[in-house]
Amino acid sequence: MECRKNGLHTREATIHSQLSHGNILRLFHWEQTGQKLRMYLEFASGGSFTDHILTLTIQETLKYFEQLMQGVHYLHSRGVIHRDLKPGNLLLTEKKVLKISDFGLSCVFIDNGQEVCLMGRVGSCVFMAPEVIRELTYRGPPVDLWAYGVILFLMITTQCPWKKAVCEDKNYMLWVTGNKALDKQSHWKKIEDSFEICGEMSSGA
Repeated sequence: MECRKNGLHTREATIHSQLSHGNILRLFHWEQTGQKLRMYLEFASGGSFTDHILTLTIQETLKYFEQLMQGVHYLHSRGVIHRDLKPGNLLLTEKKVLKISDFGLSCVFIDNGQEVCLMGRVGSCVFMAPEVIRELTYRGPPVDLWAYGVILFLMITTQCPWKKAVCEDKNYMLWVTGNKALDKQSHWKKIEDSFEICGEMSSGA
């Protein structure tokens, strides 16, 4: 990739190279030569998670979501937030292991053992937390948790709950206010049905 003048390319490589977890895409080595940055990454032959999301069973959804949670938990335990979690940044291996990739917007939220607040509107709008969209100062971990909540909704329903988490978005405001009109929408009904199925699966275990 082309090196950027602001130095963010080296921040991505530096952060990524310090991560080692079964649900994080492995970075083997990186180097900068002139204006080029080369990153040697683990090969995920299963491709983008986006290509699989429309055909997931409930069992597969639970499996992949658990792997996503484990990966994100590891990141946060290392003082790192991703800030751009979305299906396009999730990959699958040949053995169907989910891997979190693309740390271009990631950053460290722990400084000298203390959590620091962050600023900046970064990420992809559909998966962006409302405080990020509004460009307020925000805590790091909740931003990732919000994003993988939206991902879970998408995994279950194959649709996103809203376009943006802003007051102008009708579905977002219906959710914020707890309006029962959401229950009449087919994709929100799928959420309720999936909870019932999961409950039955747990009872039968």
